[in-house]
This record gives sequence, C-alpha cells and structure tokens, in this order.
Amino acid sequence: MAGHNQMPPGAGAGFNTAAMPHVPHHVPHVGHGGFHAEKAFPAVRLRGLPFNALEFDVLDFFQGLEVVDVLIVRRDNRTTGEAYVLFGNASQLDFALQKNRAPMGRRYIEVFRAKKQVSSLLPFPNPTHTVYSPAPA
Repeated sequence: MAGHNQMPPGAGAGFNTAAMPHVPHHVPHVGHGGFHAEKAFPAVRLRGLPFNALEFDVLDFFQGLEVVDVLIVRRDNRTTGEAYVLFGNASQLDFALQKNRAPMGRRYIEVFRAKKQVSSLLPFPNPTHTVYSPAPA
C-alpha cells in the first residue's frame, strides 16, 4: 500500500505524530507455513494505572527511556486505568517490558506489547467513548 499513511490510535488527540518514527505497516510473508514476521511497533500498553495517574506519572515510571508520547485511555470522561506509551525506537521495548508488575504508588502496573491498531478501540462504538491524553496547558 504505497502512499497509504496509517495513523495510530489517538493520533491528532494527544499523539505528537511529527515526532513519531516511521514504522512500516506491512507484514511480510515468511516461508511456506503461513508464518508472518511483523516489525515491532515501539509502543506498550499499560494496565492497572491509578485512576488519578497523569502523563507525568507514566513518564516517571519509564524514567531513562525515550518516551515520545503517552496516551491515557478515557471512557465516558473517566480514566480506565490503561495507557499506551510510544517510544523513540523498537529497541526500547525490551527495557519497557521489564517494568511489568513494577509499582506506581500502591498499584503494580502490567506492561504489554502494543499493536499498531487496536480493534477494540477503533472505530469508536459510541461518541462518548474517547481515547486521549489532554495536552498540558
């Protein structure tokens, strides 16, 4: 799909797309067994965040890593305890994944590899369900 630009979930609403590295969105076919090798997307999904967690808290959690942007998931104008974190390159993923079950306040945070497209969030099934992280004033 040459020339097709695919935006990540939340682009334009909290994601700084100008600072995002180019990550090919194709999945090359490898071998005859139907196995597909996918280039790692430099993002993780967090689960278990305190409901009052802010972007700063997530940046602090990943201190020392090159965080490009943080997307805090909100539904019905409330945080869900989930967030997506975009890193400067895929080599940062292994370090980020080592933070799995590390504490943030009194809670432990689960860290998972994020997929480039999250079907449960796109398209939004209800206009009151939004995914964004408000930009600091």
